[in-house]
Amino acid sequence: MPEPAINAEQRPIDTTPVHTDDLPLTPLRDRNIEVSSWIEAPRDLIDLHLTLPPEAPDQTGAGRTRRTFYKRRIGPWLLWRTGPAA
Repeated sequence: MPEPAINAEQRPIDTTPVHTDDLPLTPLRDRNIEVSSWIEAPRDLIDLHLTLPPEAPDQTGAGRTRRTFYKRRIGPWLLWRTGPAA
């Protein structure tokens, strides 16, 4: 029986270097691949989080920097997301 999916915000961050051809075709349920791990990542995508405000402050009052994660392929396109799902 497959493991249940982990909430996206609670998945461990995978920083293992990965090439485009090795990015999974289907959505990841066990980890998040950070954009900085994608060897062929364009600079604009790597810097995407810099264009957005930090996440809402947590209980300590500190806002966290948003991170960009790989989500899945859709045809020839790669889907990445910065920040929580809305």
